[in-house]
Amino acid sequence: VENENLGRRINVKKAFVLMIVIMVLLAVCKDVFANSWITLDYPGAIRSKPKAIDGSNIVGHYYDGDEHGFLYDGTNWTTLDYPGATQTEVHGIDGSNIVGAYYDASDPHGSFYDGTNWTAIGYPGSVYGRAYGIDGSNIVGYYYDGSAWRGFLYAPTAPSL
Repeated sequence: VENENLGRRINVKKAFVLMIVIMVLLAVCKDVFANSWITLDYPGAIRSKPKAIDGSNIVGHYYDGDEHGFLYDGTNWTTLDYPGATQTEVHGIDGSNIVGAYYDASDPHGSFYDGTNWTAIGYPGSVYGRAYGIDGSNIVGYYYDGSAWRGFLYAPTAPSL
């Protein structure tokens, strides 16, 4: 009987310690999940569409009557507009290099922005297209060749696929 009572006391102590551990974990996890979601709305925009993140930099596009690209560094919002375009979309970022699309009269074309200069990029012979992702100097996207949509990889030295 004495051993049985000792076993019960040990099990009660284990259960109590386990209950304390669970309560602490729940309290910590509650705070972690409560602080994990942040709304990203470009100031004054009707809609904001974040598309990619690299470190603390987030890029995307927003609509305020016109479509504009944006860069958000966690504190400051910067509008990114391709020169002369009717609208700009931003889809990817790697370091200070940003890719997306700009529209001329009606068609989208791929774009590259290095933080200073804008460059149009497009698959040779394409009617229109978009750049969607960047990693180092490699850019992926898609284009329309007049009969079908196709994907592309632009790489200064193309890998063997």
